[in-house]
Amino acid sequence: MCMTTCLQHAVANPVAYQFMEVTDVLAIIGGSGAGKTTLLDSVALEPRPGRRAGQVLLNGQELDATLFRSSCAYVAQSDACAPSLTVRETLQFAASLYQGRATRAERAKGVQHLLEECGLDACHDVKVGDDLVIRGVSGGQRRRVSLAVELLKRPSVLVLDEPTSGLDSKAAEAIVELLTGIALANNLAALCTIHQPSSYVFQQFDRLLVLAKGRVCYFGKADAALQHFQDIGFPSPSGVNPAEFMIRITNADFAEEGQVARICDAWDAACREAQPSLSGVLTSGPPQAAPRASARKQVGKLFLRAVRSNLRNPIAFAGRAALTALLVSFVCVAYLGARKRNQENVLNYLWAVMWVQQLPAFLCIGAVPNFAREHRCFRKEVKNGLYHPLSHLLADMLVNVPIWFLLAAAAILPSNLILDTPLIHSPELWLLLAAYIGFNDTFAQLCGSLGTGSPLGIMVFLMQTILNMIFNGTLLAHQSEVPWMLRWLFYARP
Repeated sequence: MCMTTCLQHAVANPVAYQFMEVTDVLAIIGGSGAGKTTLLDSVALEPRPGRRAGQVLLNGQELDATLFRSSCAYVAQSDACAPSLTVRETLQFAASLYQGRATRAERAKGVQHLLEECGLDACHDVKVGDDLVIRGVSGGQRRRVSLAVELLKRPSVLVLDEPTSGLDSKAAEAIVELLTGIALANNLAALCTIHQPSSYVFQQFDRLLVLAKGRVCYFGKADAALQHFQDIGFPSPSGVNPAEFMIRITNADFAEEGQVARICDAWDAACREAQPSLSGVLTSGPPQAAPRASARKQVGKLFLRAVRSNLRNPIAFAGRAALTALLVSFVCVAYLGARKRNQENVLNYLWAVMWVQQLPAFLCIGAVPNFAREHRCFRKEVKNGLYHPLSHLLADMLVNVPIWFLLAAAAILPSNLILDTPLIHSPELWLLLAAYIGFNDTFAQLCGSLGTGSPLGIMVFLMQTILNMIFNGTLLAHQSEVPWMLRWLFYARP
């Protein structure tokens, strides 16, 4: 499948488009299936199926992942921030990594200025939240937090996917007004997709790109768009929202047959007459991002953020440890007769040991939906160059390894007390159980990164847990009696 966007169309004709200049804000509009998201994902280097055609140039240099991390920033449609941090703490964390070589006073001053500029000073001590576990700030405020975080990077180009999605008309107007003001004040170029902007929002844009069926219907100054459509025989009725009018006449699903093709062909002809040899580029100011923080500082800041998140979200660890101890205690009480060391209780004792092992590992299933949310934040922060993936891995291990040992202790202590198990091998059992919990917790994180949601990840995690229970040597004790094609599972399981 070939990418049908204005980039491909430009190369094929061959006419391309200079998307924006410094301080310009470009709006990309069009009906459903017009190619807005495909084009934006191409500019933002988001992974998509199919084959890409054409080039995206930034100041004459082909845009790749390295150049994007150094000079650009991407704000996705869904806000991805650490929900347990306050607004100020979120900006301070970003400033400490984006502007790692600046002094603390300089970063604090920049954060305070951005809080005031983005209208977030009144809620600076409120948690960002996620509207699931933590309520936090409102949707419009959370959107402004996401924007403010990337502004701390001081990018040359800011790419936004539906920045007004889910907001009321006034909140959407405030977001776009903030965006245009910041673009002018910070000497950056911004491009964004907009779904059905109001007339007030439309007036804020410098440039406009109208797409239909992957082709360009209009590209140029936003205030000159209606005149172009009038010149090609599509005048706008008075009193109608300009954006609504253009989306209406270029929507291939509802327009008259051939109308969209005529509009696109008219634009192609106008381009060939006016500028027959344009090169498709993004033009912005010189890269202005501050030097990033060192790897050591990245690990330290990520470690502190993870610790703070766990302390402020008791369900993350304390609730899980309490539930582990409670479930293990309940099962051990059910197998209380296994305290008697005789032949009749051998099987019961074996089953009790298996449940002590499996229950704390099974509770790792809670990490699947939790990491599905964290993974979106991780992808956004790494993509924008906030920190290196290895820094996140090291910080995550520093936080989680002690937790694995504490969860193992929460399972072993009740079993020792209730079942009177021998203490001589407790250190070895503690180490093995902590390693097994760590494996399941890590596998749950992997499942949480599958697709865009957690149902598939939960099913995969459950399948893995069931296989572990079957082939752990308790339910199937004799390997020779298992069909040969399944015997490898005795060795593959942890």
